Amino acid sequence: MKRRLQIGTTVLVCAAATLVSGAASAQLAPGNYRIVNDRSNLCLQIEGRTDRPGAALVQANCDGSEHQLFRLATAPSGGYYLIAHFSAKCLQPQGGSMEPLAPIVQQRCQSGAMQTFRLTEQQRNMYTITSQHSGLCFNIAGRRTDPGAPISQFPCHGEDNQRFVFLSEGSVP
Repeated sequence: MKRRLQIGTTVLVCAAATLVSGAASAQLAPGNYRIVNDRSNLCLQIEGRTDRPGAALVQANCDGSEHQLFRLATAPSGGYYLIAHFSAKCLQPQGGSMEPLAPIVQQRCQSGAMQTFRLTEQQRNMYTITSQHSGLCFNIAGRRTDPGAPISQFPCHGEDNQRFVFLSEGSVP
């Protein structure tokens, strides 16, 4: 009886550990997506809708435009490149920074860890976006919900200001 109790307890502890660590790397199909923040329900886009290198990533009212589409492309080293559809430029932390609060910007695509991101599913179809270069997550500072709020990188905590839904092209929230 005592042995059976030990085995049962061990199975329960292992099952609980699996549930708690439930976040897993996601495998989204390459393609065009609108990326919507869980907290604000706003879409990501490049500030000013410009193709200028160094332009910042911000959240904006979802309008279905091509300026809010990002191509998810598989990186050779694993992970994904996030490429602004209309400018064909890759997202990365500004200047390749590894510091928290560095803005996410678009730059000419060069491949490599600085422009490679890992998607981790937090809830069904809801992901954190982590820079393989810095290990930091896309974050809306101050949990802001207003259009124009910048996207920066910050230590990952998985709260709603760091969770994003990827909607296939043609979908508008």
